[in-house]
Amino acid sequence: TAERGRDFEYVAVFEVYPEIPRLEISGIKIERPVVQVTEADVERTLESLRKQRLTWAPVDRAAQSGDQLTLDFEGSMGGTPFEGGAAKDFNLVLGSHSLVDGFEEGLIGAKAGDQRTLDITFPADYRNASLAGQLTQFAVTVKAVAEPVLPEVNGDFARQLGMPDASVDSLRKEVRVSLERELNDRVRNQVRDQVFKAVMQANAVDVPKALEHAEIQRLLEGTRANMAAQGVPVDRVPADPAVYASQARQRVALGLILAEFVKVRGLKAEADRVRARIEDMAATYESPEKFVEWHYSQPQRLAEIESLVLEEQAVELLLQTAEVVDKKMSFMELAEPKSSQ
Repeated sequence: TAERGRDFEYVAVFEVYPEIPRLEISGIKIERPVVQVTEADVERTLESLRKQRLTWAPVDRAAQSGDQLTLDFEGSMGGTPFEGGAAKDFNLVLGSHSLVDGFEEGLIGAKAGDQRTLDITFPADYRNASLAGQLTQFAVTVKAVAEPVLPEVNGDFARQLGMPDASVDSLRKEVRVSLERELNDRVRNQVRDQVFKAVMQANAVDVPKALEHAEIQRLLEGTRANMAAQGVPVDRVPADPAVYASQARQRVALGLILAEFVKVRGLKAEADRVRARIEDMAATYESPEKFVEWHYSQPQRLAEIESLVLEEQAVELLLQTAEVVDKKMSFMELAEPKSSQ
Protein backbone atom coordinates (compact mmCIF):
# COMPACT_ATOMS: atom_id res chain seq x y z
CA THR A 1 0.00 0.00 0.00
CA ALA A 2 1.13 3.57 -0.66
CA GLU A 3 2.05 5.69 2.35
CA ARG A 4 2.81 9.41 2.56
CA GLY A 5 6.52 10.10 2.70
CA ARG A 6 7.58 6.70 1.37
CA ASP A 7 8.87 5.89 -2.10
CA PHE A 8 6.39 4.19 -4.37
CA GLU A 9 7.74 1.28 -6.40
CA TYR A 10 6.07 -0.63 -9.16
CA VAL A 11 6.96 -3.07 -11.93
CA ALA A 12 5.72 -2.44 -15.47
CA VAL A 13 5.96 -5.02 -18.25
CA PHE A 14 6.08 -3.72 -21.81
CA GLU A 15 6.10 -5.65 -25.06
CA VAL A 16 8.54 -4.18 -27.55
CA TYR A 17 8.56 -4.50 -31.29
CA PRO A 18 11.21 -6.97 -32.48
CA GLU A 19 14.24 -5.85 -34.45
CA ILE A 20 14.19 -6.76 -38.15
CA PRO A 21 17.82 -7.60 -38.98
CA ARG A 22 17.57 -8.34 -42.71
CA LEU A 23 15.65 -6.16 -45.14
CA GLU A 24 16.78 -7.87 -48.34
CA ILE A 25 16.67 -11.37 -49.84
CA SER A 26 20.00 -11.64 -51.66
CA GLY A 27 20.88 -15.17 -52.73
CA ILE A 28 17.23 -16.26 -52.85
CA LYS A 29 15.87 -17.57 -56.15
CA ILE A 30 12.45 -16.23 -57.13
CA GLU A 31 10.65 -17.86 -60.06
CA ARG A 32 8.67 -15.41 -62.17
CA PRO A 33 6.06 -17.07 -64.43
CA VAL A 34 6.20 -16.07 -68.09
CA VAL A 35 2.83 -16.80 -69.69
CA GLN A 36 0.98 -15.89 -72.87
CA VAL A 37 -2.79 -16.14 -73.34
CA THR A 38 -3.41 -18.38 -76.37
CA GLU A 39 -6.41 -19.04 -78.59
CA ALA A 40 -6.79 -22.38 -76.81
CA ASP A 41 -7.21 -20.50 -73.52
CA VAL A 42 -9.88 -18.30 -75.09
CA GLU A 43 -11.72 -21.34 -76.48
CA ARG A 44 -11.55 -23.11 -73.12
CA THR A 45 -13.07 -20.09 -71.41
CA LEU A 46 -15.84 -19.82 -74.00
CA GLU A 47 -16.64 -23.50 -73.45
CA SER A 48 -16.85 -22.87 -69.70
CA LEU A 49 -19.22 -19.94 -70.34
CA ARG A 50 -21.38 -22.20 -72.51
CA LYS A 51 -21.59 -24.81 -69.76
CA GLN A 52 -22.67 -22.14 -67.26
CA ARG A 53 -25.65 -21.35 -69.52
CA LEU A 54 -26.72 -24.83 -70.57
CA THR A 55 -30.38 -25.81 -70.71
CA TRP A 56 -32.06 -29.19 -70.31
CA ALA A 57 -34.09 -30.93 -73.03
CA PRO A 58 -36.37 -33.91 -72.14
CA VAL A 59 -35.37 -37.19 -73.82
CA ASP A 60 -37.12 -40.54 -74.21
CA ARG A 61 -34.15 -42.84 -73.64
CA ALA A 62 -32.13 -44.50 -70.91
CA ALA A 63 -30.31 -42.08 -68.63
CA GLN A 64 -26.56 -41.70 -68.97
CA SER A 65 -23.84 -39.77 -67.18
CA GLY A 66 -24.34 -36.04 -67.64
CA ASP A 67 -28.14 -36.26 -67.85
CA GLN A 68 -30.43 -34.55 -65.37
CA LEU A 69 -33.08 -36.69 -63.69
CA THR A 70 -36.17 -35.42 -61.89
CA LEU A 71 -36.87 -37.78 -58.98
CA ASP A 72 -39.08 -38.58 -56.05
CA PHE A 73 -37.31 -40.72 -53.45
CA GLU A 74 -37.65 -41.95 -49.89
CA GLY A 75 -34.93 -43.54 -47.81
CA SER A 76 -35.49 -46.13 -45.11
CA MET A 77 -33.39 -48.17 -42.71
CA GLY A 78 -34.68 -51.54 -41.63
CA GLY A 79 -38.01 -50.64 -43.24
CA THR A 80 -38.39 -47.38 -41.26
CA PRO A 81 -38.07 -44.03 -43.07
CA PHE A 82 -35.36 -41.77 -41.65
CA GLU A 83 -35.37 -38.01 -41.28
CA GLY A 84 -33.95 -36.08 -44.23
CA GLY A 85 -34.07 -39.09 -46.55
CA ALA A 86 -36.99 -38.06 -48.76
CA ALA A 87 -37.53 -35.50 -51.54
CA LYS A 88 -40.04 -34.65 -54.27
CA ASP A 89 -39.19 -33.32 -57.76
CA PHE A 90 -35.49 -33.46 -56.92
CA ASN A 91 -33.17 -32.57 -59.83
CA LEU A 92 -30.04 -34.73 -59.96
CA VAL A 93 -27.26 -34.60 -62.56
CA LEU A 94 -25.75 -38.04 -62.98
CA GLY A 95 -22.01 -37.83 -62.45
CA SER A 96 -22.17 -34.73 -60.26
CA HIS A 97 -21.44 -36.77 -57.09
CA SER A 98 -23.86 -34.58 -55.18
CA LEU A 99 -25.46 -37.52 -53.34
CA VAL A 100 -24.05 -40.45 -51.41
CA ASP A 101 -21.90 -42.89 -53.41
CA GLY A 102 -23.96 -45.51 -55.20
CA PHE A 103 -27.09 -43.39 -55.61
CA GLU A 104 -26.29 -41.86 -58.98
CA GLU A 105 -24.63 -45.03 -60.24
CA GLY A 106 -27.80 -46.94 -59.45
CA LEU A 107 -29.84 -44.74 -61.80
CA ILE A 108 -27.72 -45.15 -64.92
CA GLY A 109 -29.96 -46.67 -67.61
CA ALA A 110 -33.22 -45.59 -65.97
CA LYS A 111 -36.05 -44.08 -68.05
CA ALA A 112 -38.88 -41.72 -67.21
CA GLY A 113 -41.53 -43.68 -65.28
CA ASP A 114 -39.09 -46.26 -63.90
CA GLN A 115 -39.09 -47.20 -60.23
CA ARG A 116 -35.95 -48.50 -58.59
CA THR A 117 -34.87 -49.58 -55.13
CA LEU A 118 -31.27 -48.71 -54.32
CA ASP A 119 -29.30 -50.40 -51.55
CA ILE A 120 -26.97 -47.71 -50.21
CA THR A 121 -24.38 -48.07 -47.42
CA PHE A 122 -23.39 -44.71 -45.98
CA PRO A 123 -19.67 -44.03 -45.36
CA ALA A 124 -18.38 -44.81 -41.87
CA ASP A 125 -17.36 -41.16 -41.47
CA TYR A 126 -20.67 -39.73 -42.71
CA ARG A 127 -21.52 -36.40 -41.03
CA ASN A 128 -24.87 -37.75 -39.74
CA ALA A 129 -23.78 -40.22 -37.04
CA SER A 130 -27.12 -42.07 -37.11
CA LEU A 131 -26.51 -43.01 -40.77
CA ALA A 132 -22.73 -43.52 -40.68
CA GLY A 133 -21.87 -47.05 -41.84
CA GLN A 134 -25.54 -48.05 -42.07
CA LEU A 135 -27.21 -50.01 -44.90
CA THR A 136 -30.25 -48.19 -46.24
CA GLN A 137 -32.77 -48.56 -49.05
CA PHE A 138 -34.02 -45.79 -51.31
CA ALA A 139 -37.28 -46.16 -53.22
CA VAL A 140 -36.82 -43.95 -56.29
CA THR A 141 -39.31 -42.88 -58.95
CA VAL A 142 -37.79 -41.37 -62.09
CA LYS A 143 -40.19 -38.71 -63.36
CA ALA A 144 -38.13 -37.25 -66.20
CA VAL A 145 -34.79 -37.58 -68.01
CA ALA A 146 -33.20 -34.58 -69.74
CA GLU A 147 -29.95 -34.06 -71.62
CA PRO A 148 -27.78 -30.92 -71.53
CA VAL A 149 -28.00 -28.50 -74.44
CA LEU A 150 -25.16 -26.01 -74.81
CA PRO A 151 -25.84 -22.63 -76.45
CA GLU A 152 -24.19 -21.81 -79.75
CA VAL A 153 -21.43 -19.20 -79.71
CA ASN A 154 -23.27 -16.66 -81.83
CA GLY A 155 -24.67 -13.14 -81.69
CA ASP A 156 -27.36 -14.00 -79.14
CA PHE A 157 -24.77 -15.61 -76.90
CA ALA A 158 -22.50 -12.56 -77.21
CA ARG A 159 -25.39 -10.23 -76.36
CA GLN A 160 -26.25 -12.29 -73.25
CA LEU A 161 -22.66 -11.84 -72.10
CA GLY A 162 -22.82 -8.06 -72.38
CA MET A 163 -21.66 -7.37 -75.95
CA PRO A 164 -23.96 -4.55 -77.15
CA ASP A 165 -22.94 -5.12 -80.79
CA ALA A 166 -23.77 -8.86 -80.51
CA SER A 167 -20.38 -9.59 -82.04
CA VAL A 168 -18.59 -12.89 -81.45
CA ASP A 169 -15.30 -11.15 -82.28
CA SER A 170 -15.99 -8.58 -79.54
CA LEU A 171 -16.75 -11.41 -77.13
CA ARG A 172 -13.48 -13.17 -77.95
CA LYS A 173 -11.54 -9.93 -77.44
CA GLU A 174 -13.28 -9.33 -74.11
CA VAL A 175 -12.49 -12.89 -72.98
CA ARG A 176 -8.83 -12.39 -73.92
CA VAL A 177 -8.64 -9.09 -72.01
CA SER A 178 -10.22 -10.75 -68.98
CA LEU A 179 -7.76 -13.67 -69.13
CA GLU A 180 -4.81 -11.30 -69.44
CA ARG A 181 -6.04 -9.38 -66.40
CA GLU A 182 -6.32 -12.65 -64.47
CA LEU A 183 -2.89 -13.72 -65.72
CA ASN A 184 -1.27 -10.49 -64.47
CA ASP A 185 -2.93 -10.88 -61.07
CA ARG A 186 -1.78 -14.49 -60.74
CA VAL A 187 1.80 -13.71 -61.74
CA ARG A 188 1.91 -10.78 -59.32
CA ASN A 189 0.50 -12.94 -56.51
CA GLN A 190 2.86 -15.86 -57.11
CA VAL A 191 5.92 -13.61 -57.12
CA ARG A 192 4.66 -11.71 -54.08
CA ASP A 193 4.09 -14.91 -52.11
CA GLN A 194 7.62 -16.12 -52.88
CA VAL A 195 9.08 -12.79 -51.78
CA PHE A 196 7.08 -12.81 -48.57
CA LYS A 197 8.16 -16.37 -47.78
CA ALA A 198 11.80 -15.48 -48.40
CA VAL A 199 11.80 -12.32 -46.29
CA MET A 200 10.09 -14.14 -43.41
CA GLN A 201 12.65 -16.95 -43.55
CA ALA A 202 15.38 -14.30 -43.39
CA ASN A 203 13.89 -12.82 -40.21
CA ALA A 204 12.97 -14.94 -37.19
CA VAL A 205 10.53 -12.47 -35.66
CA ASP A 206 9.36 -12.86 -32.07
CA VAL A 207 5.76 -11.69 -32.43
CA PRO A 208 4.37 -9.60 -29.53
CA LYS A 209 1.55 -11.54 -27.85
CA ALA A 210 -0.80 -8.56 -27.84
CA LEU A 211 -0.54 -8.26 -31.62
CA GLU A 212 -0.94 -12.00 -32.06
CA HIS A 213 -4.09 -12.06 -29.93
CA ALA A 214 -5.56 -9.10 -31.82
CA GLU A 215 -4.86 -10.81 -35.15
CA ILE A 216 -6.42 -14.06 -33.93
CA GLN A 217 -9.58 -12.12 -33.10
CA ARG A 218 -9.62 -10.51 -36.55
CA LEU A 219 -9.21 -13.89 -38.21
CA LEU A 220 -11.99 -15.38 -36.11
CA GLU A 221 -14.36 -12.52 -36.87
CA GLY A 222 -13.48 -12.63 -40.57
CA THR A 223 -14.14 -16.37 -40.70
CA ARG A 224 -17.48 -15.92 -38.97
CA ALA A 225 -18.49 -13.19 -41.42
CA ASN A 226 -17.53 -15.30 -44.44
CA MET A 227 -19.34 -18.36 -43.10
CA ALA A 228 -22.43 -16.32 -42.29
CA ALA A 229 -22.46 -14.97 -45.86
CA GLN A 230 -22.54 -18.60 -47.05
CA GLY A 231 -25.36 -19.48 -44.70
CA VAL A 232 -23.20 -21.55 -42.34
CA PRO A 233 -24.34 -21.36 -38.69
CA VAL A 234 -21.93 -19.42 -36.46
CA ASP A 235 -21.69 -22.31 -34.01
CA ARG A 236 -19.95 -24.38 -36.70
CA VAL A 237 -17.07 -21.90 -36.95
CA PRO A 238 -14.01 -23.01 -34.92
CA ALA A 239 -13.74 -20.70 -31.90
CA ASP A 240 -10.53 -22.14 -30.39
CA PRO A 241 -7.78 -19.48 -30.67
CA ALA A 242 -5.23 -22.22 -31.29
CA VAL A 243 -6.83 -22.89 -34.68
CA TYR A 244 -5.81 -19.42 -35.86
CA ALA A 245 -2.57 -18.95 -33.91
CA SER A 246 -0.08 -20.05 -36.58
CA GLN A 247 -1.67 -17.98 -39.32
CA ALA A 248 -1.96 -15.01 -36.98
CA ARG A 249 1.75 -15.16 -36.06
CA GLN A 250 2.75 -15.29 -39.72
CA ARG A 251 0.52 -12.35 -40.65
CA VAL A 252 1.78 -10.22 -37.78
CA ALA A 253 5.41 -11.11 -38.46
CA LEU A 254 5.07 -10.24 -42.14
CA GLY A 255 3.32 -6.99 -41.28
CA LEU A 256 6.14 -5.97 -38.94
CA ILE A 257 8.81 -6.81 -41.50
CA LEU A 258 7.08 -4.90 -44.31
CA ALA A 259 6.36 -1.93 -42.04
CA GLU A 260 10.06 -1.71 -41.14
CA PHE A 261 11.05 -2.01 -44.80
CA VAL A 262 8.63 0.76 -45.80
CA LYS A 263 9.93 3.00 -43.00
CA VAL A 264 13.61 2.43 -43.76
CA ARG A 265 13.10 2.99 -47.51
CA GLY A 266 10.79 5.94 -46.94
CA LEU A 267 8.16 4.49 -49.24
CA LYS A 268 4.82 6.11 -49.97
CA ALA A 269 2.08 4.85 -52.27
CA GLU A 270 2.53 6.48 -55.66
CA ALA A 271 -0.64 8.35 -56.62
CA ASP A 272 -0.51 7.38 -60.31
CA ARG A 273 -0.14 3.69 -59.43
CA VAL A 274 -3.06 3.91 -57.02
CA ARG A 275 -5.18 5.46 -59.76
CA ALA A 276 -4.09 2.80 -62.28
CA ARG A 277 -4.92 -0.02 -59.87
CA ILE A 278 -8.40 1.37 -59.16
CA GLU A 279 -9.09 1.87 -62.88
CA ASP A 280 -7.95 -1.68 -63.58
CA MET A 281 -10.35 -3.00 -60.95
CA ALA A 282 -13.11 -0.75 -62.28
CA ALA A 283 -12.83 -2.22 -65.77
CA THR A 284 -14.77 -5.31 -64.64
CA TYR A 285 -17.81 -3.24 -63.56
CA GLU A 286 -20.69 -1.90 -65.64
CA SER A 287 -20.01 1.69 -64.52
CA PRO A 288 -16.22 2.05 -64.16
CA GLU A 289 -16.45 5.80 -63.53
CA LYS A 290 -18.76 5.34 -60.56
CA PHE A 291 -16.45 2.66 -59.16
CA VAL A 292 -13.48 5.03 -59.36
CA GLU A 293 -15.44 7.93 -57.83
CA TRP A 294 -16.68 5.71 -55.01
CA HIS A 295 -13.13 4.75 -54.01
CA TYR A 296 -11.91 8.33 -54.02
CA SER A 297 -14.92 9.42 -51.96
CA GLN A 298 -14.33 6.70 -49.34
CA PRO A 299 -11.06 7.29 -47.40
CA GLN A 300 -11.10 3.77 -45.98
CA ARG A 301 -11.48 2.15 -49.43
CA LEU A 302 -8.79 4.38 -50.88
CA ALA A 303 -6.46 3.49 -47.99
CA GLU A 304 -6.92 -0.21 -48.79
CA ILE A 305 -5.79 0.32 -52.39
CA GLU A 306 -2.89 2.50 -51.26
CA SER A 307 -1.83 -0.31 -48.96
CA LEU A 308 -1.87 -2.79 -51.86
CA VAL A 309 0.20 -0.45 -54.03
CA LEU A 310 2.68 0.16 -51.20
CA GLU A 311 3.01 -3.58 -50.82
CA GLU A 312 3.72 -3.93 -54.56
CA GLN A 313 6.40 -1.24 -54.37
CA ALA A 314 8.05 -3.05 -51.46
CA VAL A 315 7.97 -6.36 -53.34
CA GLU A 316 9.57 -4.76 -56.41
CA LEU A 317 12.42 -3.33 -54.33
CA LEU A 318 12.96 -6.63 -52.54
CA LEU A 319 13.06 -8.40 -55.91
CA GLN A 320 16.00 -6.22 -56.90
CA THR A 321 18.02 -7.97 -54.18
CA ALA A 322 17.00 -11.50 -55.22
CA GLU A 323 17.91 -13.85 -58.06
CA VAL A 324 14.88 -13.67 -60.36
CA VAL A 325 14.48 -16.55 -62.83
CA ASP A 326 11.85 -16.45 -65.58
CA LYS A 327 9.88 -19.68 -65.92
CA LYS A 328 7.79 -20.28 -69.04
CA MET A 329 4.49 -22.03 -68.48
CA SER A 330 0.98 -22.29 -69.91
CA PHE A 331 -2.00 -20.39 -68.58
CA MET A 332 -3.43 -23.66 -67.22
CA GLU A 333 -0.21 -24.41 -65.35
CA LEU A 334 -0.35 -20.94 -63.83
CA ALA A 335 -4.05 -21.14 -62.95
CA GLU A 336 -4.04 -24.72 -61.64
CA PRO A 337 -0.47 -25.59 -60.59
CA LYS A 338 -1.43 -28.65 -58.52
CA SER A 339 -3.63 -30.28 -61.14
CA SER A 340 -1.16 -29.56 -63.95
CA GLN A 341 1.61 -31.25 -61.96
